[in-house]
Amino acid sequence: MAGLQIKQNDKIYTFEPDMTITLSGAAAGTWSATTPLGTPGKNGISYILTGAVEQFVPVKYAFNANNQLTLLVSAADGGISTTPTVYNGGLDIDSNDDIIYILLGPDDNLTQSNFLTVYGVLQVSAGAKQIVIDLTEGGQTQIKLSISSRRVEAKANDTLNLPGGDALIFVALTTNRLPDSSVKRITAQLTFTGKWDIQDSKLVFLSQIEGDANGVKAVLAFDGKFKGVEVGLQFDNLDGAPNLSFTVHGQHRWSQGDVAWNMSLGYSGQQFLADADADLQMNIGSGQTLSIKGGLKLVHRLGGDGTKENMAATSLQMNLSAAYHLDQPGRSIVFEADLSNSPTGANYNLFLEGTFKIRGGQLQFDVKFSNADGAAEASVELKFTGTLGSVNAAIDLLVSNVGGRPSVNFDISITYVDGVRLSKGNPIPVAP
Repeated sequence: MAGLQIKQNDKIYTFEPDMTITLSGAAAGTWSATTPLGTPGKNGISYILTGAVEQFVPVKYAFNANNQLTLLVSAADGGISTTPTVYNGGLDIDSNDDIIYILLGPDDNLTQSNFLTVYGVLQVSAGAKQIVIDLTEGGQTQIKLSISSRRVEAKANDTLNLPGGDALIFVALTTNRLPDSSVKRITAQLTFTGKWDIQDSKLVFLSQIEGDANGVKAVLAFDGKFKGVEVGLQFDNLDGAPNLSFTVHGQHRWSQGDVAWNMSLGYSGQQFLADADADLQMNIGSGQTLSIKGGLKLVHRLGGDGTKENMAATSLQMNLSAAYHLDQPGRSIVFEADLSNSPTGANYNLFLEGTFKIRGGQLQFDVKFSNADGAAEASVELKFTGTLGSVNAAIDLLVSNVGGRPSVNFDISITYVDGVRLSKGNPIPVAP
């Protein structure tokens, strides 16, 4: 495959894939296409001819339909061809979130050191069909992403030398035609590291963050619908085929101090506070499992120091299951997100607060999801008959000073346990 050709002093130089320069087949110099660290990135080629000083030529980069990088040098800068030059290679991304294109060597495999860096601001197109690059010198080019529902993966960042607790992985394929007319396909995993956030009602990934949202290199936004699930947040794109769905790790817990739901997003743990919509309901499930369904409205973003930042209100549907059980060492009832069927399999305490009452021999929990006047409560009957043994045991269990339980009020009128009448009297308030 012929390399890029540039004319200088009436001589035509060829820029070979091994990053040498030839003149009529003889060695004439070397070239590179990466700006030294600490200097502004420029899309172009730096080259040194034998016995001469280094020169720089701007290059217009573009990715073709096969995800191959093409190069075009203007006639004013010595370009010979009006048709872009194609080099065989494969995609990758460097530690600074710049797209790099690694050239194939003589053995038609990716080389270790011969690559070009494409400088620009990255964004994700609708439905994550492409990574769009706004080039530093102006103009745009795109990298096509693999068409499958698994072409985007959100996971923990296990690369210690890159910032952020989260990783976002895209899959892209480059197709090369080799000199012998065979085809070589190279699959790339483009991995960004940083943290998840919600901005202007969109799910966004802030990549290459240093500290708390400083030094952001790329903001990759996903426009679609998302809902709260046991394992965090599930995203689905809005624009149809190809379908895109992925899940971001997280948790949803009740914050007693804020009287609001706390949502933790991603392995970096970005936190939000949410008000519950009026239709939020707690529905009893089978056995000792209940489901919490309805709407949340994210209204605050929490900083690392606990400060609250107002944000554009974002509606979020929530659908999670919870199991409740007696915590005998702490003498309390614990509500846990039921992740037994999830990939992580790790439960966590929801920290639900409300009022416990004993009615008809059963323990009942009334939870209030808002501190607004007239806010509706959801009530769940906790069937611990036979486990609690008696009303006195239930009271002793719930008013224990261990574990910092919320306020408790028992409304005891006529109470039965296992069909046996235990007491009759007026409502008895019991302080925690």
